Amino acid sequence: MNPLQNYLSGAKQRWPLFDAAHMDGTHIAEWLGPRAVFLRELVQEPRFVGAACASSRALASRMACWVDPAEVGWFIELGGGTGTITAALLQRGVRRERLIVMERSLHFVHHLRRRFPGVRIVHADAAEIACTKLHGRPVTAIVSGLPLRSMPANAVSRAVQACSEVLNPHSRVVQFTYAPRGFSAWQMAGLHRMANETVWCNLPPARIEVFTPGPQPRCASAAKDLPSCADRKVSEDRNARNLHLMA
Repeated sequence: MNPLQNYLSGAKQRWPLFDAAHMDGTHIAEWLGPRAVFLRELVQEPRFVGAACASSRALASRMACWVDPAEVGWFIELGGGTGTITAALLQRGVRRERLIVMERSLHFVHHLRRRFPGVRIVHADAAEIACTKLHGRPVTAIVSGLPLRSMPANAVSRAVQACSEVLNPHSRVVQFTYAPRGFSAWQMAGLHRMANETVWCNLPPARIEVFTPGPQPRCASAAKDLPSCADRKVSEDRNARNLHLMA
């Protein structure tokens, strides 16, 4: 029995609500919040969690800025976790019915389904992406919260290879890493790195990398092709004012 299991076992005796929740991941987030779900997964599956802290809102927001919600197709998130990146994608403007979140942890899946009704939460490994029903629609972007550098090498290889096979030449893969530099598993799967940026306000600082399966790598200025988060906010405010004047 690991330390967290020892603590939870004692907690059942001290607080009856713990026992009522059965500690099955379905109700624990309601009682202690998403941090408790994250802590449980960190103790049980540290290599698939990858960090002692969940991704920050600042990091998630910057990752979401690399996708264009106006594009047609699916937006697929790998490793939904507690939902920080999911929330950022929705705030960016990605429609719930076009967002698919793949998560291998059943505890996280319960939490995500409760937090994001209307979003398709799939309990599956990223390597099983081909089994996800896409209904003939293209994959516009894959946003990955997977800790590729801490996961087993064979699991990483299966995941990136399977995901690369569902992309089209115009798709994007957005991945964050805590490594300040180095070759990415996505490049080993044949993708080209088109841009990267560092988010210093994350703990620890993280680097966002953007990849494309297109034949030629693109420069960091590729971000200009997307409506920036700031520009989008100004546009939304302007539209809201115009609607108010028309009312």
